[in-house]
Amino acid sequence: MDLSNQDLLGGGQMAEGIAYITKAVQSGGNVLVHCEVGVSRSATIVAAYVMQKLKYSAEKAVEFIKIARPLVCPNQGFFTQLQIFESLHYQIDEASLAGSRMYKNWCISSGNAPNNGSEPQANTFIKDLKADDCSKERGNKYRCGKCRHILFFGEHLTKHKRIDGEVCEFGYLIEPMKWMNVSEYEGKICCPKCDAKLGNYSWGGRQCQGDPGARCMQHGKHKIALQEFPMMTY
Repeated sequence: MDLSNQDLLGGGQMAEGIAYITKAVQSGGNVLVHCEVGVSRSATIVAAYVMQKLKYSAEKAVEFIKIARPLVCPNQGFFTQLQIFESLHYQIDEASLAGSRMYKNWCISSGNAPNNGSEPQANTFIKDLKADDCSKERGNKYRCGKCRHILFFGEHLTKHKRIDGEVCEFGYLIEPMKWMNVSEYEGKICCPKCDAKLGNYSWGGRQCQGDPGARCMQHGKHKIALQEFPMMTY
């Protein structure tokens, strides 16, 4: 049964399907791709193959398949994954998925995000911090207010809005980082150097002053020191 929240990208089905079709075609054979009704799931796998082979967009690939089978119609979740596949330049691997905010946002909205940091899929959500890379493109530096240890950069912040539509400024919401001990469902976030408490995390989400947070790693602003990059004016 085709479910719109089935993760074909992270689950490996899309990559396996593309590889199988590619191998068969290269050997001169034909492939029959089918699912329960031949409308959504099978069409998604074929569309992914067409996209990678011909460098088509998700929409163009589906329209191309409709020439031969007009009734194909990937469900919304599958089509979104084709769009993510397109944004990844037709590559599916752990590094690509881990670097895709679009993929992680879809996982969160579809219920495919891990429930704790011990699950294998959590590696896709946990960011590494390379403190020696302080390029301006990474954004401002955020340090522990007590020991000044670098904790994260501006690129790791997750923005969300209040009910009134304004950006919520209540604390810092960031992506999970490798220096955090987030193996449980929820708990405290402490500085990896001085062990000072910085905030809290919850893989299930927390209620903020704005909308309910999704997977939430929240730091109190009074415990984080912001170091801005100098602005250059001309």
